[in-house]
Amino acid sequence: MLHHRKDIDNNIAAQSAVIPRSIMPQISPNPVQKIYSVHDLHSHALLKAFLEHNFKNLLIRWVQVTTNTVEIHDHDTDSLIIACKGQCKLIGDWETTITEGDVVIIPKYSKHGLSPCGDVAEDFWGFSLRFG
Repeated sequence: MLHHRKDIDNNIAAQSAVIPRSIMPQISPNPVQKIYSVHDLHSHALLKAFLEHNFKNLLIRWVQVTTNTVEIHDHDTDSLIIACKGQCKLIGDWETTITEGDVVIIPKYSKHGLSPCGDVAEDFWGFSLRFG
């Protein structure tokens, strides 16, 4: 059920809603980063409007790692990874294991990537947030 309210400041109709990850288009596997699954929250009209209104330069994506590795890369903005489920290895300028509940701060131009932990493929799901 959607609830409507008026946003007095900008005359934007805002809605309370639950938007399942499954209805957000999958934008990968990405041929460059070889990410198993990425879903861009900005692809859903309601989420895009909400995020652009409240967080002008914030990019949020779901990231899944199973058997594939997110190749080491960097961004020209600061970013965060919020681990929601499972665990994986953070690789690049420094290496560590991240597990659900962890928040990883990645300064701009810091080399980073993600890879599965060990031989057992356990799904890792997290949010990648880029500020710019």
